[in-house]
Amino acid sequence: MKLGISYTPKHSTPDEWAAVLADLGCRAAVCPIDGSADDDTIDAYREAAARHNIMIAEVGVWNSPIADDDAVREKARKFAKSQLRLADRIGAACCVNVAGSTGPNWSFGCKKDRTKEGWDRIVESVQDIIDSVNPQNTFYTIECMPIVPPTSPDEYLKMLRDVDREHFSVHLDCFNMFFTPDRYFWSEDFFHECFEKLGPQVKSIHAKSVRLTEELTFCIREVPIMESGVNFDAFLTEVGKLDPEMPVIIEHRNSLEEYKDALQYVRERAAALNVPIL
Repeated sequence: MKLGISYTPKHSTPDEWAAVLADLGCRAAVCPIDGSADDDTIDAYREAAARHNIMIAEVGVWNSPIADDDAVREKARKFAKSQLRLADRIGAACCVNVAGSTGPNWSFGCKKDRTKEGWDRIVESVQDIIDSVNPQNTFYTIECMPIVPPTSPDEYLKMLRDVDREHFSVHLDCFNMFFTPDRYFWSEDFFHECFEKLGPQVKSIHAKSVRLTEELTFCIREVPIMESGVNFDAFLTEVGKLDPEMPVIIEHRNSLEEYKDALQYVRERAAALNVPIL
């Protein structure tokens, strides 16, 4: 795997950005600019990443292209298309968004999102974004989520079939899908299912972890990787079966020091499992 962090260090030049990440031992990164950047700036970051042997794993969107509110929906789609164009030019492995929500919270979801109307709107939005940009060098992807689709490997496979676009593929975050007791207590089986079904189409992966709390009724909290309540070794083992160039991005830490701790832990566990990190 190519290990990276969801962290953009303070920097004054593209080369400085890439050098800081390289010094941390990162071989993958999230894109540090957005689609408003001019072509020369985009090219400069692409070239800096290449000089320091860093793969730009993903360009993020993080909005709701299916919102009921017309203005919110159109603004979200315009930005998603801009980010996909950026990903295509900068050579990112993928451009990633969530499916969004018809309701007011783009990342949370509501009942309508789980209906046929909500599903059809997700499919249409992905088709519209891809068809408008016609990417050649990257893929548009949807991050798995606990409420809005896709919430399971099978739901992701259905989405791939229904969208039916060559440049629509998979961004895998297994940890967002731990919302049942069986998935949690038999996490190694769930990790295997995710990678067995989706592995051939995965373009980028998020690494973090979760733990079941004693709160009622059933409450899963995101925690540092080192405090995982699920079988993180099983996750790493599954990653190790994929293309060795696969980017794996550690996310949601609060400081650079926390990211360093997580990087060290992942490297130690990978070494113990004979999972190569490039």
